Amino acid sequence: MLYGERRDLHPSKAPAERVLKMAIENGVTDVILVGTDRSGELYVAGSYEDCDKAVGVLMRGVSYISGGRCGMVPGHIRDTNEQ
Repeated sequence: MLYGERRDLHPSKAPAERVLKMAIENGVTDVILVGTDRSGELYVAGSYEDCDKAVGVLMRGVSYISGGRCGMVPGHIRDTNEQ
């Protein structure tokens, strides 16, 4: 369940397969994946062996998204602060 402010980042969502494929094609080598499975349960996985580094990357991502930006697919960044 989400608490606090809710942001609808995009009116439609890209399929997970497309997002992951584009990330790999664009050179992403280390990843932390947070999502929900088909039943709505939290799913977390990552390539980092060091949990502190993983948390650091997640915090940078939270800062980026909380600023109203979200990279949906390469070349498309949605800024929810723009009208």
